[in-house]
Amino acid sequence: MRPLTTEAVTEFNWQVNQKRLTEVAHGMASGGRNYSILKEGGRGTEINLPDGAKYLSNGGAVLVWHDGKDSWTLFFTFTGVLDSFAGFVYSTNGKIPPADGFLGNPIEIIKMAPNWYWYSSRN
Repeated sequence: MRPLTTEAVTEFNWQVNQKRLTEVAHGMASGGRNYSILKEGGRGTEINLPDGAKYLSNGGAVLVWHDGKDSWTLFFTFTGVLDSFAGFVYSTNGKIPPADGFLGNPIEIIKMAPNWYWYSSRN
């Protein structure tokens, strides 16, 4: 029997939720829905997900990092102590999230699918 690992749980989360994550990310990028902004500045724009999508990000909100016309949306899978965090990032332009994005200290950025990255930060 394979032990339950963080990597296995993350992969399962991705497989089960990829379609819905993409739908929500596209909706946010196109401005198709009114999403409520919780806070702007600092690490980016914190946006509250609608009730039917809160399960997609730990805490029910996402963080959006803007750089000109480009943006990256972080769906949290983990939020830890001392600003460590991880999750799936949707890139509107398909480019890798910038190293200073979300004001984190990325230790791992892995391409998951077109426009999608795994992002892990430890501060």
